[in-house]
Amino acid sequence: MYEIDAKLYICLQNLFEFV
Repeated sequence: MYEIDAKLYICLQNLFEFV
């Protein structure tokens, strides 16, 4: 479960950075 959360967190971080 932690791995999935980490992937989601990274995805969100990338999205925020992209904006």
